[in-house]
Amino acid sequence: MKKTGSDFMGVEKAEDFPFAQPDELVTTVVDGSDFVEKKMAAMKAHATQISVDGPFFALSNNLGLQVFGSEYYTLVHGEKAGPFDSKGRETDIFAGVK
Repeated sequence: MKKTGSDFMGVEKAEDFPFAQPDELVTTVVDGSDFVEKKMAAMKAHATQISVDGPFFALSNNLGLQVFGSEYYTLVHGEKAGPFDSKGRETDIFAGVK
């Protein structure tokens, strides 16, 4: 992020993000890479709440984050259900929902 000249603050390592969790807590990964452009457009539509600078965004804390196509989740109730990726994580957020 520093290399792009973004005005947003950054962090030196992932552990510095106040909301980051260890990778081993991730149970589900959803590939939304086909929707990144729409996601960016939606974020830009909320200019009073979110600032967008190239591929980065920041909330009111001005902490810059890059927009990616994958979304990561942790299942807190129930059992994981396939399909799974190569790391054993669900790839469908609604897997197992009845």
